[in-house]
Amino acid sequence: MNKNQGTISNLIRSVSQNDPKLYAALQLLVDDLYEVYGEVFPPGGIDAGLDEFQRGVPADVIGFTLEAFPTNLQARWLPAENAVGYEIRKGTSWLTADFVLSTATLVANMDPIVLDLTIGSHTFLIKGINFSGEESVNAAVAVLVVPIIPGPILTGTVIGNSALLSWAVPLSTWRIRFYNVFQDGVQIAQIDSNFLVASVLIGGTYSFQVQAQDIVGNLSDLSASIELELDDPIDLFFINSFFANYNGIYVRTKRGFYNATEGVLGPIDDVKTWQTHFTSQGWNTIQDQLNAGFPYYLQPTVSDGYYEEKFNFGSIFNNVTIVAAFSSFNIIGNTLFGTEIAYSTDDVTYTPFAPGPAVLATAVRYVKVRWTFTNVNTADLGFLTALKVSISTQLVLDSGAGVAVATDVTGTLINLNKVFKGVNSVTMTSDTVQPVTLVFDEVTGVSFKVFAYDSAGNRISCNFSWKVRGVV
Repeated sequence: MNKNQGTISNLIRSVSQNDPKLYAALQLLVDDLYEVYGEVFPPGGIDAGLDEFQRGVPADVIGFTLEAFPTNLQARWLPAENAVGYEIRKGTSWLTADFVLSTATLVANMDPIVLDLTIGSHTFLIKGINFSGEESVNAAVAVLVVPIIPGPILTGTVIGNSALLSWAVPLSTWRIRFYNVFQDGVQIAQIDSNFLVASVLIGGTYSFQVQAQDIVGNLSDLSASIELELDDPIDLFFINSFFANYNGIYVRTKRGFYNATEGVLGPIDDVKTWQTHFTSQGWNTIQDQLNAGFPYYLQPTVSDGYYEEKFNFGSIFNNVTIVAAFSSFNIIGNTLFGTEIAYSTDDVTYTPFAPGPAVLATAVRYVKVRWTFTNVNTADLGFLTALKVSISTQLVLDSGAGVAVATDVTGTLINLNKVFKGVNSVTMTSDTVQPVTLVFDEVTGVSFKVFAYDSAGNRISCNFSWKVRGVV
């Protein structure tokens, strides 16, 4: 092979491997080159000069490997003899596997989202292809295993009524897209950072968990639960509370006792009679039920139910927090419990039931609460007791300035800017440099009176500022 022959041969091989569409054009080019260079290529062009190169059956691909990166899956392999291109498929059998891509290179980047590379095992196949479209006899195999994402390691710090939650990024095959945050089993946030401040409307012990989700949609295990004791919000003012009297509405639940404690059992089938309870299951005796794995007569249970009760707080309260509480026991199995709250000012028109242990209400007098039961298995049976509803409100701040006048015998009247249903505190600060004692009296929802005294106990006049906190 002379210099020209080597140069042209390399050019043809390079171009034709990357773009077979040029093949026909190159054939014509070879014929022209033949006229110039003589016997560089025999008459007939590429078909004659590169017959073995283009016609031979591609060898089986070797060195086929997969490597996962946070946002893509990369495949690599070694060149196969007689192959001018390669095809990758996803599946365990070449004939039925899904086409992924074809390429003339020895590396390919694949989108894990498009390929739906979920947790589990994924098999990829590759074959070489020659100019005639012939494939390698056997496909090379590479398997990608996407392991379960472990639950994030969650830590928490308490500041007042807020939980400062943080967690480490768990080990995962694909990039974590966001995190689901749960409070007492209910999702409260979905964020793309690993820090969240969760605030509560009323103090108490709350449990928190976090779950990661990657770009493909794979969910991690839930983190270990942490329990944090949170305070009431600053200036939260308790108004009133009631315990349930158990005279409400039972839907697939039943009033009863457990360990001598009154409460609600559920969820249960509240339609069947004593007889059909057995006959519908093909049982004849209580022993038949026991043999079936149901030690309590109320079993088998149903999937869900609730107990609903209405509470009257006597008058309308504005801008309040309604909280529904309970104590629960799993008699057997793992029943899930929850609350739904609706409220009204006239006992006619109620808001839709909102899930969760607390809601904010702009105006309320009547409250309906549903304590809910949810089962996974027909053996699950739960018990609720100490059902309680309370309302609280944030204290509203009012402030201003005034003059305490010594000659006002019964005290100087100071009118408030807001109308309060109840005043929680009054604070005053004099504008003088000498010691002054300010005393308030006759506090109402619209005003109070003030007296100013010097260090000797004499009535004096002075300018002062005031702040009032209360319930509006």
